[in-house]
Amino acid sequence: MAYTKGPWVHDRRPFADWGEVRSTSGMVAKCSANLWDDEHLNKHRREKTDPTADNARLIAAAPDMYEALAAMCDVGGLDDGGDVFEKAKAALAKARGENAE
Repeated sequence: MAYTKGPWVHDRRPFADWGEVRSTSGMVAKCSANLWDDEHLNKHRREKTDPTADNARLIAAAPDMYEALAAMCDVGGLDDGGDVFEKAKAALAKARGENAE
């Protein structure tokens, strides 16, 4: 799978209404908060918190989670004969753009 190699990090910019996810080669993603109402955004601005931090951190962890999940599936570490293994394989396929709904 070809994607920008990690590590990816959440690069929080003070007083911004978005969280950037960056790699050593530049920006990977931007999580925008422009769809939120002014009251919600102003609360974050007053508290100097990033309203998109949770999303940005999750995105930043994606390459690590993909590699870990793929390794666990490759060695059968999740093959419990049940739902967990199928969910893991489906998540990996979704990340590769296979079986997209």
